[in-house]
Amino acid sequence: MTDHDGVPLVHGRPRVNGVDLHCATGGSGDPVVLIHGVPLECPVLAVGGRAYLAAEPGEQMAQVAVDVTPVVIEQAGHNIPLEAPAELARRYLDFFASART
Repeated sequence: MTDHDGVPLVHGRPRVNGVDLHCATGGSGDPVVLIHGVPLECPVLAVGGRAYLAAEPGEQMAQVAVDVTPVVIEQAGHNIPLEAPAELARRYLDFFASART
């Protein structure tokens, strides 16, 4: 396989969390990730802090999952667990309490 300029891709086989993956690296520009088994059918909680990613995590996950709960933590930015731990914990608990089995 080659990139758009005819340069061969570099292949790798990393093992992540006990799962063997195949990756191919080459070209330029933004990375592209192809995930087998998409769309995800399990419930997904996508959390962003208002001062950093805001709604972006939910919007991105909605592209690959069918059951997304988007959450924006108003009083947080990049480091949500330190900036709004109680709100984040409440959102986790609400999410897990409502998750379908």
